[in-house]
Amino acid sequence: MMLTIRKAVSSDLSAIAQITEDTFQEHIQPGVTRLQNNLLLVAELQGVVVGFAANFQTRSAYGEGRFELDLLAVDPSARGRGVGYSLLSGCIQRASVSSADVLRALVRADNLAMSQLCARGGLQRSAQPYVLYIARPPRPPRRVRGRQSVRAGHLVSVDTLTYRGIWLEGDLSQAAIAQAQQIARAENRSRIGALVPTADAPVAALLSENGFAAVGTFYWWSSSL
Repeated sequence: MMLTIRKAVSSDLSAIAQITEDTFQEHIQPGVTRLQNNLLLVAELQGVVVGFAANFQTRSAYGEGRFELDLLAVDPSARGRGVGYSLLSGCIQRASVSSADVLRALVRADNLAMSQLCARGGLQRSAQPYVLYIARPPRPPRRVRGRQSVRAGHLVSVDTLTYRGIWLEGDLSQAAIAQAQQIARAENRSRIGALVPTADAPVAALLSENGFAAVGTFYWWSSSL
């Protein structure tokens, strides 16, 4: 078996798009040409692309650099051959030479295959689970109740293989949500997301009031670099 892990090139996009649709029922962004700043890796088996790993980088409110493993998928015909582990190893190696301080992946609680892969790769699971809330930016501006300060929140603009969005992090407030909505509209971003600990009912209620919907329970898997 001749397996190669390498950076993606433009001619790989059709295969990546097909695997993305088959695995996640999502489409890659049209006109993807920067290839995630060379953080998009493919697995090539006997000259055929059979898997990929899409990554990007973010920075926390405290300045921590984060190498985000966003998507990892293998064509069903190539599963059971170590392709997924080789892709994860490639991401870890790429992260180790980046400016990031930590590599992390957000994994659905019921995704046992990816959880086992992360554990095998030496990543540690977060102690608590999180619920992911997603919203589409509303067209009319929403009225902001209370003070306009967003110091407690941290907004992260992200450009991934499948969407352009805003992440809400930190202590969320109505003002932070309103600012995220404003930025998303101005920058034509399609999603706003927030992770909430499962026990944080007040924040969950605030997000629901603003049109966010829960899409699943997740754990962070991470490794210091």
